[in-house]
Amino acid sequence: MNLVSRIRRFRFSGGGNSFWSIADQGLFAVSNFVLNLILARWLSASAYGAFSLAFTLFLLLGTVHTALVVEPLLVFGAGRHNANVGAYLRAVLKLHWVLAALLSLLLGALVFLWPSLRTQLGGTTFALMFAAPLILFQWLARRACYIDLQPALAARAGGVYLALTLALATLLFCTGALTPVTALLVMAAASVVSAAQIFRTLLRSRRALEPFSLHETWTQHWKYGKWALGAALLSFVPGNVAPFFLSFAHSLDAVGAYRALWNLLQPAMQLFAALGVMLLPTFRKQGAALSLRRWTGRLLLVALGYALLLAVFREPLLELLYGKKYLTYSRALILAGLVPLSSAVIAVLAAFLRAAELPRSVFWGYAGSAAFTMTGGLVLIWQAGVEGAVVAAVLGYALTAAVLLWATLHLRKRGA
Repeated sequence: MNLVSRIRRFRFSGGGNSFWSIADQGLFAVSNFVLNLILARWLSASAYGAFSLAFTLFLLLGTVHTALVVEPLLVFGAGRHNANVGAYLRAVLKLHWVLAALLSLLLGALVFLWPSLRTQLGGTTFALMFAAPLILFQWLARRACYIDLQPALAARAGGVYLALTLALATLLFCTGALTPVTALLVMAAASVVSAAQIFRTLLRSRRALEPFSLHETWTQHWKYGKWALGAALLSFVPGNVAPFFLSFAHSLDAVGAYRALWNLLQPAMQLFAALGVMLLPTFRKQGAALSLRRWTGRLLLVALGYALLLAVFREPLLELLYGKKYLTYSRALILAGLVPLSSAVIAVLAAFLRAAELPRSVFWGYAGSAAFTMTGGLVLIWQAGVEGAVVAAVLGYALTAAVLLWATLHLRKRGA
């Protein structure tokens, strides 16, 4: 077999899909990672803390959107609606704009009614309300590429997003106009351009055989997504409740420090998220034929190497990326490096359970960790600040991985 044939075979094989899925998530992650690094390095700790708090609120909206729009799209688009996926995509797109607008309005109301948040965020709230539906538009577009396992399309759009984000951020930085508000607007602008490119391609190649009504689409998504929503909100807690509590119990400086450490975990966790997305429709179409042990083992090996890298080079990394601002938290980075180990397990097992249309199992997988985080985790944060928040996250993710492992083994044993 010649080289060209090997390349073509890899491109259209599972290995090729893995490559493009990693490329897609990598390009997207690099864009936001670099933007966060620029803000963390050049803004004051309190200003970066304010941006982190606002972005955490956005992630909460994204959690709801993913559970009710994106995740059902991946399951139903690859399954029951695959024969008429063009009409289904158009209906889901309408659902996105309606739900995203409502979520943005709820966000504004929350900040308005919460005086301390209103004081800490200020005008960033309005930028976030405007940007959130546009950024979520890109989230939806990228995931839509995985219905028929087309991560290459998402990766190309990711390249556009990366180029636009870095170009606009650099321009704003050089002119002294880079702030939390303008950073959100940069993300929104780049999201619209890249997402429009994806949907133009997807919808052009898929004719609508029979139209789907918005009500029908919402009913199906809610029936599936209500359990996924509970699981998603619970999964949000271990890694993201800390900024809120740190801002109240300590300071915005502490929020900025915690997010600066969390930034360094994102490359590995985004990688696992990408593979988890790819595995969901794969498990849906191939079932248990794909080895859970093989995928879990591979991701754990990557996570272990990443944790060792952070532990050995923690101080040079922190100084290179942030200057001396966050060097006092270098020991906490050793503990934080354990989070991707659990994240690797969660990505594979959650994809398997969701593909089996068992979001309820994923819900209970996150329930225990959320309960711990909101009790013992808050005590740790209150007593130990940033370090306590890191310990709480490590324990919360580990608990989720353990419960999902039990649920998966139980399902496999029952199906044997």
